[in-house]
Amino acid sequence: MAEGYDGKIVERFQIAFEAAPGPVLLVGPDGKIALTNRALDQLLGYDDNALVGKRVEVLVPAGARNFHPELRDAFFECPSSRHMGTGRDLHACHRDGRLIPVEIGLNPVNEGEQSFVLVSILDITERKKQEQRIRVALDAAASAMIMVDAEGRIVLVNAHVKDMFGYEESELIRQPVEMLMPEAGRRRHGVYRTSFLTEPTKRSMGRGRSLLAQRKDGSVFPVEIALTPIQDSGGGVVMATVIDVTESRRIQREMAKQNERQTRFNTELIRLNEELSQFAYSASHDLKAPLSTIQGLLHYALSDLQDGDQESVQSILQRCRTLTKDLAERVEGVLGLASSENLEDPEEEFHLKDVVHDVLLGLGQAISERKAQVKVEVDEIGPLHMQRVRMLQILDNLIANACKFADPHKERPEIVIRAREDGALVRIEVADNGIGIREQRSGEVFKLFRRLDNHDAPGSGIGLALVKKHVDRLNGTVEFTSSPQGTCFVVKVPRRRAA
Repeated sequence: MAEGYDGKIVERFQIAFEAAPGPVLLVGPDGKIALTNRALDQLLGYDDNALVGKRVEVLVPAGARNFHPELRDAFFECPSSRHMGTGRDLHACHRDGRLIPVEIGLNPVNEGEQSFVLVSILDITERKKQEQRIRVALDAAASAMIMVDAEGRIVLVNAHVKDMFGYEESELIRQPVEMLMPEAGRRRHGVYRTSFLTEPTKRSMGRGRSLLAQRKDGSVFPVEIALTPIQDSGGGVVMATVIDVTESRRIQREMAKQNERQTRFNTELIRLNEELSQFAYSASHDLKAPLSTIQGLLHYALSDLQDGDQESVQSILQRCRTLTKDLAERVEGVLGLASSENLEDPEEEFHLKDVVHDVLLGLGQAISERKAQVKVEVDEIGPLHMQRVRMLQILDNLIANACKFADPHKERPEIVIRAREDGALVRIEVADNGIGIREQRSGEVFKLFRRLDNHDAPGSGIGLALVKKHVDRLNGTVEFTSSPQGTCFVVKVPRRRAA
């Protein structure tokens, strides 16, 4: 029996202590142990009653012994029943120095003028072993795992949580799970959590929508989360499995881009195949016809030469010369059309007015011969960023066509060049008062070797096909309207070519 304590009080507790199913001890306000039961003595390795009269700090781990008396005095000043150990590690010191994980219950006892605290101890060694096995299993998982209680507080995390979020385990335990979310979504999450606990079922979150988590450093990243409700003795808890999908989302985006590139590539192959078929058809008809004509003319020339008709031979040879020149222009046009696919000129910044000026300068002689009147109505447009050579060839062909196909019945050919900004596009118009394009042939305008009139102006029938090719390469569009009063071509291209 501890000195200074009423023996009758201790005897009264002794009977109850021995009947207690678990380890208990009685401690006075001076910190001395007044009574223990056999279960406690056996748990901590002491002989019966060997602890009586010793200070309770003998059972406290060495690291906490210096400040434990202060905590004990505080308890006796404000005594109340309390449970200790849940959510944090408490240990009792065995006689041989081993530390035994425990949970402790404190209950104040007043007997007359004497105050005691009844200490009940629960050995949780097996529970800790089980938790350790669970922890090993959780740490072996490939994903971050977070257990959250019914109040939304974190009670368990595995090792991957530190790698993913940057927090130490001690910084997370007993903290609200919302700390792992961007601030903008924290308030809503409390509602979601309450709703989930009302009807807990396994579910996945984040698939098909943007779900973000936040690291300790404030950075956010996309996640997918699987929720698994668990029922234990403490009430319902939820195990959240968190997967960082940053890399998978990056791969998905890359795959989408790859698919888009493949689609564009396939479309381009289809287009090139159609053009190849069109070219083969045109070559077999439009290029072969002049050669056949030349062959026939040369046959006549040989016959006339034998007859001594020099004048006829000279006329035939002149006709052959004209046909070969036209054929050479067509071949040159085809080569130009083919090379337009892979122009290697770099993209650059330039002003449209400068390109219009250069084109008109190059076409000056043709314009002068036709006595055409040219009006330039180009607004002040910011610099364009694209392959300048493509824009130059677009305007060169459109203006040259407008000049070629002037209406001889009209007093004076007129060509109007207009340009203005249209949002992110630039709109360019080349209008003339020429002979126009017959409606029944409007669908052939941008095809190879198409001469859409009976006019005697020179040309290969490739210019407008080349215009269409260059406009397509600039991600633009080209359209036209035509009537007997003239034709207007409208080109729209982005001011800055998309990468």
